[in-house]
Amino acid sequence: MAWALAILGAALIAVGFYVQAQVNARNAGLEFAGIRTTGTVTPWAIGLVGGICVLIALIIWIMSLQPNRPVVLMGWHDDPRDATMLRYHDGAAWTDRTARKT
Repeated sequence: MAWALAILGAALIAVGFYVQAQVNARNAGLEFAGIRTTGTVTPWAIGLVGGICVLIALIIWIMSLQPNRPVVLMGWHDDPRDATMLRYHDGAAWTDRTARKT
């Protein structure tokens, strides 16, 4: 999905540049004829949306590089080192607190 979003973003940026070039060519012709022209925000908006798509794709890609750790809830669980014991997990790491299974 990230690659498709990145390609879409790059295409939108290219379309923004193309539209801006067309607007510039049209305005140059009109100004040569003495007609005053104003700019348009459309090419910049297209490019901005494309840039946002590329940024989101980059974030998705970076997040996919993070290792997936199993989630262990806070509380007493079977000790991973000793099947006869319980060990407390504080939600982030195993602690030194242990207890015998009853």
